[in-house]
Amino acid sequence: MLFRSLKSSSINNAALEKLLDNYSEKIYIDIFAPLLDEGRENGECNFPGAAEVMAVFIHHIDTGMSVQLNRILSDEDRTLSEERIGDVIKGFTFALAQLLNIEEKTIVDVTLADKMLEQYLKILKG
Repeated sequence: MLFRSLKSSSINNAALEKLLDNYSEKIYIDIFAPLLDEGRENGECNFPGAAEVMAVFIHHIDTGMSVQLNRILSDEDRTLSEERIGDVIKGFTFALAQLLNIEEKTIVDVTLADKMLEQYLKILKG
């Protein structure tokens, strides 16, 4: 999400955006792939294919969540913003649970989804 915020500020250079995307993806591969391999070995998650591929998918799910949250926070009509933020976070936890073949509760516990929601609501209320 850090890279999405950086990109959306004042950087419009296509080459720099591509570099940030590639760097961000590499970070996900470097950090999450070993954790995913370990989780699969320990029986904590189950997914087909290489952990590196799953890490890239997680990167894209997180990117999608960031885009949606940025849209909600920049929308002038904030009547349903709390609900929309909650829906985005629920969608993220659902997608991640499906991807890794684990219970959503596990994702909520690990990602501290309630804390994420709380932080975005603080931003929303400004």
